[in-house]
Amino acid sequence: MVQKSFGRFWSFLTGQGASLVALGGFMTVSVIATALGFSDLRMANGDKDSLSLAEAIPIWLVTVFVILTMVAALNAFLGVGMRTRKTVSLKEEQAGLKGRISKSVLTLRGLALVFYLFFAFWSIGFGYGFFWKELAGQEYTRNQFGLAIEDVSASVANATDALETVESSVIAAATTARERAEVEAAQGGTCSNRPNSVPGDGPLTRARFAFADRAQALRDDVSARWLNRLSGDRRELAFRLQALTTGLAPEVENATDEERALLQKLAIAPRLTSKERERIFTKVFDDARAFTAKANALRAANAPLYASRLDDLAALVGPDPNNPSRPDPARASDSAYCWDTVLTEQLETSAQSLRSLDDMATPQFEFLEGPKATRAAFFELASIPAKLSKSEEITFGEKEFIALFASIAVDLGILFLTLVRAAMETRLLRGHAARRPTPMRLGDVREAAQEYQFGKLEKDKPSA
Repeated sequence: MVQKSFGRFWSFLTGQGASLVALGGFMTVSVIATALGFSDLRMANGDKDSLSLAEAIPIWLVTVFVILTMVAALNAFLGVGMRTRKTVSLKEEQAGLKGRISKSVLTLRGLALVFYLFFAFWSIGFGYGFFWKELAGQEYTRNQFGLAIEDVSASVANATDALETVESSVIAAATTARERAEVEAAQGGTCSNRPNSVPGDGPLTRARFAFADRAQALRDDVSARWLNRLSGDRRELAFRLQALTTGLAPEVENATDEERALLQKLAIAPRLTSKERERIFTKVFDDARAFTAKANALRAANAPLYASRLDDLAALVGPDPNNPSRPDPARASDSAYCWDTVLTEQLETSAQSLRSLDDMATPQFEFLEGPKATRAAFFELASIPAKLSKSEEITFGEKEFIALFASIAVDLGILFLTLVRAAMETRLLRGHAARRPTPMRLGDVREAAQEYQFGKLEKDKPSA
């Protein structure tokens, strides 16, 4: 008896019982993944690192309700647990006639399928967020961190290039003016309208040195009012980027204690807490944005001004305004007038370089770590259909694919095990279906009774 009971238990455990246990396991995984993915989205929207008990309980209750509804809708669609044990005759079963499904039943199953698909998409979506965070969250954060550093580095590099352009332009103009004055003093012949000027100290030479002094004054003015006002901020940002990229805090002379502490934290940024890391990153990017805004404001205020002053200097040594191939006849009697084609070209080039400066792009930054990274993954997944319709490039890597596959696999497990339960239930019902008894005839009963009596008489008859 015990052996028979154990056999029945083992048969249940390896058959229907195993499917029920496995189904419960898949449902538990689905609840956990969906709830944690939903929680990450809630934390990201609320800019939180964790949820209070009052906030977490509704999420878990809603998730359990959604998963149970999804499984119930799937069972309703497949008819699991809803079959009645009705008597089916042998002829009906052989003919495959088990009754007709009414229109209402078809409608109910169609509605159940719609609900199942809706809640399945729900669980797959939030489950993807959970699996993505476990598989690709840290790598995504590192990539975003690297891109953010590159963004600030590009901003500082653009500012450096722009300032070097300004500096080289005005330096080149001032240097050329000084060199031409020295050539005039030593050799003469630097003026196209006075090719026979002789070396030495004279009105033309003095005018040339006075012009060089004006060019040098413009250069000094550009440095004081434009370049020097950005050099300190640019140097500070460069040291911060060095600490971030190398992991070593540079030694900076005359730095404040606050700046040294910031450089130390930037050097160990990967080992800081998420909140502390977000705080220092935000400070670095706020300072980078402020630097960009300041550089753009100075460019807007100073570039047209100094380009105009360079144009004025070029006009002093330029040709006839109405004829660029000859000297200005209106200044023919001016002993200080020198038409210098080399210097004019250099001054005009410098003025054009100032006018061609563009505004620097403001570095963009969004701290994507933890729940915020999960939310970014949600939006990236949700944007795929729109990108496909527009034939845009889709950034969906291997780990993202694995996370999506894992989330879908959980729901496929629930679907498969429910199908197994449906098949087992159908076979069980067939095995227990009552067969209609064959009616017995009175002649058969009499014949059986006679055979029984004859057998008994033969048995009692004494042997010879």
